[in-house]
Amino acid sequence: MIKVTPAIVIQEPRQIKGKYGYCTIVKVRLMSSDEEIAIFSKENDSNVLKRYIDEKVEIYKDAKGKYRLVDKDTARNVNGDGLHHISSSLPSTPNGNGNSNQTDRDIIDDIPMLSDSDKKKVAKFIQQQSKLLKYTVDVVKADFPELVGTDDRAIRSMAISLLINTNMVINRNL
Repeated sequence: MIKVTPAIVIQEPRQIKGKYGYCTIVKVRLMSSDEEIAIFSKENDSNVLKRYIDEKVEIYKDAKGKYRLVDKDTARNVNGDGLHHISSSLPSTPNGNGNSNQTDRDIIDDIPMLSDSDKKKVAKFIQQQSKLLKYTVDVVKADFPELVGTDDRAIRSMAISLLINTNMVINRNL
């Protein structure tokens, strides 16, 4: 699992000539420990070059142990096509109280390998997970008040990570 860490840009990004050619570098300070880190990226990396001093960013360690900036603005999928505009709304959306405009059976009726009772169990599980995610978001907001109103994506990322880890621990202990 990738751990995302909040940081602040402390030096303007710049191009330098390194050991393996030109690269882009930006210096950040971890918000948790005040440790300063230089993040190296490929030459002319727009995700790094658009950063400015005092900007709040998120960083992570890649598989090689190198720090990288989280690219929040460029949505990518596996094929690199990015996201596409959806011209119409989804057929059903939750109405805020955990119920949807469709019945449980309608929502998961396209899953032919499940029995009707299993389909109902899946729908109930999804509703429970939704409530648990809302609770987790509230906990993250309470524990990290400095992020409220400034970095909703960090709150959501932390809540989802906690929800996934919680589910893994529960599944291991059952």
